[in-house]
Amino acid sequence: MKHFEYISKHDDRVKLAYKNINAMLNELHKRIKSFTFTTEIVGSYKKNLITYDRKSNIGFDFDYNIVLNQNADKYSPKKIKESIFMVQFKELANKYGFDKIENSTRVITLKKVNKEESKITYSCDFAIVRNYEDDNKNKYQEYIRFNKNTNRYLWYEQSYGVYDLPKRIDWIKHENNSRVWDELKNKYLHKKNINNDTKLHSRQILSMAVNDICNKYGYNEVDCFENEEKQQTSRSIHMDMICINGLKMIQASRPIKIDSKIFR
Repeated sequence: MKHFEYISKHDDRVKLAYKNINAMLNELHKRIKSFTFTTEIVGSYKKNLITYDRKSNIGFDFDYNIVLNQNADKYSPKKIKESIFMVQFKELANKYGFDKIENSTRVITLKKVNKEESKITYSCDFAIVRNYEDDNKNKYQEYIRFNKNTNRYLWYEQSYGVYDLPKRIDWIKHENNSRVWDELKNKYLHKKNINNDTKLHSRQILSMAVNDICNKYGYNEVDCFENEEKQQTSRSIHMDMICINGLKMIQASRPIKIDSKIFR
């Protein structure tokens, strides 16, 4: 049994960590001159649903999107993740107090460790994404993921759950009374505390909790994020293509009109 609890984003520990990460990202922007990009914090921080385990070595975490602009299209996904971002993060990690850096299937993870207590103070995950539109001006997003079957980095379409989750959370928070929001928070903590699947990440657990609450209180347009993840298929798009199957790349800074909170 784990012992997760909430920690406010206004807590001094979180604010200090957030400041440190953003200072590192500012330097990252100055170092990478091959193309331009933006960074945005997403996930639990946005909704003030940050958790940590007070009795274990699991600290709180941050999720960021590194959003590539169109001038990155001439680089392959492998070069972007391994040769550019991994190299730069490795050079910056020690300067900003990070002890571990990992290159996983979807993200790059940096961890700050309290060595005296052998405990992870906090960590941050960086997903590399790009936005595009189809011929009907519908906006979409895809991310770099390592495909173990082909041993290649590919561009994958985000699942429907990624697009829909912020809308469902807002529905719970703003279209219902505060008791329903508190019920979601309690359910999310409970699911995190009983979870023994190391492959099931916080974002998926949150989506499952949101799904339960939406079903209970009548939100009918809900699909479980975990199922959507399994159903998604790779677009297998290379970075050196500007126009892919009729889909045109757009700059990441261009407004997303589907929902102002869609990728937050």
